[in-house]
Amino acid sequence: MPAATAAIVLAAGLGTRMASDRPKVLHAVAGRALVAHAIAALAPLRPRKIALVIGPDMDAVVAAARAAVPKLDIVPVIQRERRGTGHAVLQAKAAVRGFKGDVLVTYGDVPLVRSATLARALDARRAKGGPAVGVVGMRPADPGPYGR
Repeated sequence: MPAATAAIVLAAGLGTRMASDRPKVLHAVAGRALVAHAIAALAPLRPRKIALVIGPDMDAVVAAARAAVPKLDIVPVIQRERRGTGHAVLQAKAAVRGFKGDVLVTYGDVPLVRSATLARALDARRAKGGPAVGVVGMRPADPGPYGR
């Protein structure tokens, strides 16, 4: 049986740099919300729980996440003050308290992350002598237009 996995999905971002009032993760790519892609990528890993970190009044994000893969246990966690990525993860701490297994932290606005990539990251972490923490990143040819 595979080791237990939980996930924290960071999805509290606003769409301000996108010049939109819509939460960033609700913008569509390839016909579905960004957050739907992120949740679908987690589904094959069979996470026991997903803590979805959202901002206040972002019920539509929870609905989109739950609609993406209805069988998953998605627990909304509200980040009342947006004080960065680390702060967002800390908000989800109570939602995964007592969980025995690996906790995967991912973003709700990365629609191109594949399940296989997430699985390889978990496999590397779980390997004998593997790291306590792993990070998956990228090196774009031109990082200028990517985020801030």
